[in-house]
Amino acid sequence: MLIRWGRSNVRETIKMASFVFGNFRDHHRISARLLLTMQCLWCAPSPLLFIMMVSLVINFPLQFTIVGLAGGALWNTVTALFYARRYRSTEAFWAYGYGVFHFCALAWITPYSLLTVHRTGWLTREIQD
Repeated sequence: MLIRWGRSNVRETIKMASFVFGNFRDHHRISARLLLTMQCLWCAPSPLLFIMMVSLVINFPLQFTIVGLAGGALWNTVTALFYARRYRSTEAFWAYGYGVFHFCALAWITPYSLLTVHRTGWLTREIQD
């Protein structure tokens, strides 16, 4: 399911790029353009960054783990603070658990989705013509 969402995200970004810099609506054009720019900055370097991450894991596993967890903790602190402020809940601490999970298990989805965007299947079944 996450791969399907990742591919949809890539497809929608490509489709959005075809019209977002034109005069496509009367209001909120700048926010749509900013969203597209941020999405491109997030998706485009992900295969290269994933390859670099794998090489760092192989060459410097201890240093990578320490720096990765420290950086993840810092990034997730920002997310947790936003959530805690908005909802006034201690459930914001789950941001740290999700950050570790994403770091260890989900980092491959965006590069894989970008490289396999031409596929229409779900990996569990194929669409019959």
